Amino acid sequence: MSSIYVDQSQKRIYTDYSTRSTFQSCKDKARLTNVLGYRLKDPMATVPLDFGHAYHAGVAAYYDWQAGGFFDDTGVWHIYPPGARPSGTRIAQAAFMQDLKKQDSSMPIEIKAGDDRSLERGVMLIEAYIERWQNEPYENILDKDGRPLTEIYFETYIARWGEWEIWYCGTIDRVMMHIMTRRPRIFETKTTGMGLTSFIEQRKPNHQVTGYFKIAWALMEANFPDLPVITDAVWDCIFISKRAPDTSKSLKQRFWMWGIDIANDFVRQDTARSKMDVSEFLVDLEQDAVDFAKWLMSGAKHWPKVGGFACHAYGGCAFRNFCSSNDAPEILSTFFEVKQWNPRKKLRQL
Repeated sequence: MSSIYVDQSQKRIYTDYSTRSTFQSCKDKARLTNVLGYRLKDPMATVPLDFGHAYHAGVAAYYDWQAGGFFDDTGVWHIYPPGARPSGTRIAQAAFMQDLKKQDSSMPIEIKAGDDRSLERGVMLIEAYIERWQNEPYENILDKDGRPLTEIYFETYIARWGEWEIWYCGTIDRVMMHIMTRRPRIFETKTTGMGLTSFIEQRKPNHQVTGYFKIAWALMEANFPDLPVITDAVWDCIFISKRAPDTSKSLKQRFWMWGIDIANDFVRQDTARSKMDVSEFLVDLEQDAVDFAKWLMSGAKHWPKVGGFACHAYGGCAFRNFCSSNDAPEILSTFFEVKQWNPRKKLRQL
């Protein structure tokens, strides 16, 4: 089978958190969305993904700046020359905009009432995030070359299915040190339009975060053996509102000029994982990965569909009105285009 998930030369099948979570909710949606890469032709349909990806790029650039340098597009680390270190906020905002350009995003430029994601709101959310956490009790952990632990891409072996190896891949946003306890912690940054009170309750169980611990343990043991074992992660949440600018409130807090409530739009919550949590996750992941591999390589034109909640979660499945058509090619080509999901996509090349 020809697929971005399959490496014929190494006899490997790849999967990631997004594919697994979609596959768990509805196997056929995973086939259509992840494996075949169908996306609504509406250019605004990908804006939430574009925004989240660009925001991660901006935050990563800021913590790289804190370490005194930057990664170029090929993943090579560079140190700013003495006396030539630019503004960290401007570097982060530039990274946000550059990432949107790379994605060829159709995101609106200006903030408008009723809209949530726009270039203007994103740029100012980056600045507000930096101001909100300017006195955070965390600092970078630097490797022997002075590089921070940001955007840590990984691929790890999960299981064997016949002649195939199944590998799980993803990216840890960053690992930082708490300046008081001197303990390292994983950071997972999330942008969301959901109310933060409800959103932070998703921190545990959250299998995306749980999947990072095995990788982080191996990374730290190999490079920082004297540091304590990581037991916690920080669920780092940013609320994307639909607020219009409020000039009256901006007299007291300038970010209201962009509809941003700096006191309430940023929340961090610790979440812990035990070794048993991680081991149980790996058992479940292996089962799901093997099941996914079987369907991926089956050649079946339709995978099992799940009705009910899966059809309406998160604003509704894009395919729910087309399931009864059995994926008629003329219908798919009319409403959808192919924009392949890449489970091995990295923020920067390594």
